Amino acid sequence: MKKKVKKTSVWVALLFASVSASPVMSQTAISYGQYRLGAIGCPNGTATYRFTAQAGDYVVAHVIERSDHGGVCCGVAACRFDQCITLLDSNGSQVTENCSPIEVNNCGHFLRTKIGPVQLSTAGSYDIVIRDVDNCGRGDFTVYLQCTNSPGLATLLTDGSSQLDIINAGGEVRTFVVELGAGDRILFDMLPQQGNINPRLEMYMPQGTLEALPGNGTIDQVVTSSGFFTVLAFSAIQETGTFLAEVDVNEAGGYAYCIAASNSVGSGAFMAFAGDRSISTKNFTLLADGCPPSQPGLFFYGGSQVELPFGNGYRCVGGQIFRFPPVSTGSLGIAAHKVDFDNPPHFNGYILPGSSWNFQFWYRDPQAGGAGFNLSNGLAVTFVP
Repeated sequence: MKKKVKKTSVWVALLFASVSASPVMSQTAISYGQYRLGAIGCPNGTATYRFTAQAGDYVVAHVIERSDHGGVCCGVAACRFDQCITLLDSNGSQVTENCSPIEVNNCGHFLRTKIGPVQLSTAGSYDIVIRDVDNCGRGDFTVYLQCTNSPGLATLLTDGSSQLDIINAGGEVRTFVVELGAGDRILFDMLPQQGNINPRLEMYMPQGTLEALPGNGTIDQVVTSSGFFTVLAFSAIQETGTFLAEVDVNEAGGYAYCIAASNSVGSGAFMAFAGDRSISTKNFTLLADGCPPSQPGLFFYGGSQVELPFGNGYRCVGGQIFRFPPVSTGSLGIAAHKVDFDNPPHFNGYILPGSSWNFQFWYRDPQAGGAGFNLSNGLAVTFVP
């Protein structure tokens, strides 16, 4: 009998020990470029995703609600799931956290919540913990993880290329990389093909920080650094379907835009520059070729691009406009002006490293009739130190 009592006491003790012990949190493995489908219950439901990182990694994580479970939780209807994402290091210390607003039982309002880009200071294992903001909601979600300075499962796109891709699951994100040089202008389009995709893009610099967040499916950006840029393509919430990713790059050195209207000597005047775009070398000269010879004109510049009829041509520069001193087109019909970076026409017109400006030439053309003057096309230039 004593043995039975002793054995029973042992089992009772083990039972109480197992009941009182803290629950062990399980983790689902996830790697850069991957997504996982998950769910949390109520109350106090959590889901944890573990990944391995290197020191210096910049990471982003998206959580997209796919459905509310409804029912009753915490004594009230649980028809909402307000996501909260917490990033923990290997010691369990919080690195960052982002929570969506509590929506007080707002049924069917699906949300996307994001953390990052955040730089990780040490190598090791990290956990993404997902829960409801006040621990009284429940639902299904998609979680996506990416490293923006060394992305996983990414597709390389080059100038002029396109890629037909698909979002199979609500909340899935597709990753592309594009190599650019300082001063390059990138035009990246996410064009829906089939399904109900509501396109969204994010672009990150080679070091991992955010470069562009257009709020739609088009990135039109002049970059100021060189390397491989990461582009994330996704739909606004949980839509699925196919899309075409297209990229065009105008390389550094400036690019022409707008219309050069025909003039009395030919097809029009066209902008270019000599020297380089470096502010420190102070060797940047504007050129306009194809002008009527021995006519006065002037170069001007501004911060935006337009295309508005003006005289016999088009004004291509908008915003506040700054004029350089008049010059002559000379006997060859070529105008030139060396830019003095230290003495701009106006204090608002300082040309600084990393800034982008639009230039144009305005010239007399009495032989053409009409208004008696015309303009070149436009030239966009991004300057470097």
